[in-house]
Amino acid sequence: MSEGRFQRFEEEQEDSELLIHAFTLFQARIQAWMRPAVLIPGSRRFQQWDEVWKINSHSEAKAAAMAIVQAVKQSKPHLPSSSYVTLVDRCFSVGPFWFVVVWCFTPCRRLDVIEIRVESAQDIGICQAFVHCFVSGILPVNVPLAPLWNFVLCLLPGHDQGFLSNVWLRSILDNDCIEVSILEKGRKC
Repeated sequence: MSEGRFQRFEEEQEDSELLIHAFTLFQARIQAWMRPAVLIPGSRRFQQWDEVWKINSHSEAKAAAMAIVQAVKQSKPHLPSSSYVTLVDRCFSVGPFWFVVVWCFTPCRRLDVIEIRVESAQDIGICQAFVHCFVSGILPVNVPLAPLWNFVLCLLPGHDQGFLSNVWLRSILDNDCIEVSILEKGRKC
């Protein structure tokens, strides 16, 4: 992977993408960009989760980001059923930071998004990841015009019911690819 360039992980995700229709992926891209469920400050608190990780297995940001991508690819056995799908949308660098964006689809194809910013402190030899995950909308992305409807329905309160932290993030961390200590976790407004 070249430094500072936008990178898609299409070749590794063929099996997962076979489970998801192209129309659903198209709407997922729009909905992940719009973020309708977290537009309203009062309701966003219940639909997002933040963590700070100290990555013990890697001291460079690029190596840690690649390990996170590998952990996402190997997270399938740790999910509750085979109809849950995780896809690495993109992995890219901006200056000294590496970013990994993961799309998580429930069996009904509701989209949750995980955004991970990885940075390394070379002087002290540690690498940290700042993880932000959120529910993208109430309606699943396989419903026609779901991004538009979710934008209209953004005033309805919702709750992730612990799914972001207990299922998606734990399935990524329950791998041998990456060793992580969780420094902070919780809901932020």
